[in-house]
Amino acid sequence: EVRRVLAEVPPQPGQSVYLTIDAELQRAVQQALQDAYAAAGPTWARTSDGAAAVVMDVKTGEVLAMASYPWFDPSIFNPDAPIPNRETQIERLQNDPRTPLLNRATSATLPPGSVFKIVSLATALDSGIYNANTGWTCTGRWSSPDDWLPVRYDWLPTGHGWVTAPWALTYSCNPYFWELGKNVQGVDYTLIEQYAHRMGLGMPTGQTVLPERAGQISNDAIVLRLQGRHWTPADMYNLVIGQGETLVTPLQIVRMVAAIANGGQVWKPQFVQKVQLIGQEPVLEATPEAVETLDFEPWIFELIQRAMCNVTLDPNGTARYIYREWYEFQETDVVVCGKTGTAQSGGAGVRPSAWFAAFAPQDDPEIAVVVVVERSCEGSEVAAPIVRRIVEDYYGLPHYEWPSFWQTGCFALGE
Repeated sequence: EVRRVLAEVPPQPGQSVYLTIDAELQRAVQQALQDAYAAAGPTWARTSDGAAAVVMDVKTGEVLAMASYPWFDPSIFNPDAPIPNRETQIERLQNDPRTPLLNRATSATLPPGSVFKIVSLATALDSGIYNANTGWTCTGRWSSPDDWLPVRYDWLPTGHGWVTAPWALTYSCNPYFWELGKNVQGVDYTLIEQYAHRMGLGMPTGQTVLPERAGQISNDAIVLRLQGRHWTPADMYNLVIGQGETLVTPLQIVRMVAAIANGGQVWKPQFVQKVQLIGQEPVLEATPEAVETLDFEPWIFELIQRAMCNVTLDPNGTARYIYREWYEFQETDVVVCGKTGTAQSGGAGVRPSAWFAAFAPQDDPEIAVVVVVERSCEGSEVAAPIVRRIVEDYYGLPHYEWPSFWQTGCFALGE
């Protein structure tokens, strides 16, 4: 019995939300992560807590695919879904040490390792502290009287010989970047932090669709809070190679790589393409939005792009051994340009996080791809093959086999 009407709102048809996500590519990215863990069951998959992968359109900032592994079936939280022992399953999910409820793509804050060398090199070049020909003889050892370590060692014990700016990035020569950090420290120790923020690292990306964490770029205040002391040159030597207190998310890294590939536009990540009633005009239609424009000289972008391409093309590139036979197998013009990273965290005995951040193709780049695999092996060994598989699926190429050494163990080929 209706006694009275307090208010009335006429019903309206629900509007459709169109995502930027490419459903086919999304399925392929999730399958790539799942297949990689299955293929590496005897080795790094046994220690790895999880992984993340993001694919972004470098020309718009649209996120085409984003996956966090391990994942879960969200219907478990639907009280109307016929799921037996729901409470037990939810409790098991919440207590899983691999934290499947964490969206690693937006909220896992990890040290970037050598992927951060892109920022360090851009800082030195754009500020004028270095130029394209600034070189250093990499012997595999480096020391400085202002460092608390008597000697720092490169990942390649023999060193890389004489290297200039682009080759230091291609070969991931640590001594080159420690010397670079020493020279930047002598000018302004906050410069790299400033450039990292400009390139979108250690800060919110600007999107509001998904929860995300900001991370941090190491500075005096952070060192004081975490270490109880002020900044020293040794902190700079950690920062330039993406170690120390610096933490970033995969979403931040993928848009940084997109900015390098597109010539300077640091995009606000887009997840929603449009909102509309079917058959009517959209009430919301997203357009590319840059939160920062990097005003580097064109030659700086070209130098970094070329150095990243040589990571998979040059005989001594850190990921060449992963891509050499792949290029022959595919018979394709698609060149993957990337940067490997092997980030140490968690103390002695804890395996590193493997990074590979890339764009493709070499000419007129279309996509940026980042993969990070926690507690696994080196970036070239683990993350680079997964990026390779994602590129295959994006371009409709046949799948190349996973590395055979995933069955036997990791080996130090460099980062």
